Amino acid sequence: MCLQTIGETLKKVDTLTKQDFLETFYPQIPWRGIFGLRNVIAHEYENTEPEEIYDIIRTELPALYHHILKIIQDITNGVHDDFFRSR
Repeated sequence: MCLQTIGETLKKVDTLTKQDFLETFYPQIPWRGIFGLRNVIAHEYENTEPEEIYDIIRTELPALYHHILKIIQDITNGVHDDFFRSR
C-alpha cells in the first residue's frame, strides 16, 4: 500500500504541474515507471510478483527517497520559484 500511495501522490504532483515539473527538472527518475507500478499494484495486484515488489523496495525505493528529499530541498530553497510563478 505504501508503494501505491507514493505512486498516487507523485502522479498528483505531476498532474498539478501539467506534467512539466518532474520530467523537466528530474528526468533521471523513471516517473512513468513509478506511475505504472502504482497502477499495477492498484488494479492488477493479482499479477504482481512478491519477489519483484521486494526487489523494488530493497533496491529502488532508497534512491527514490533521496531524489524526493532533493526535490523538497530544491523547492524549499527556491530553485523552482520561476516555474511555480509561471503557473
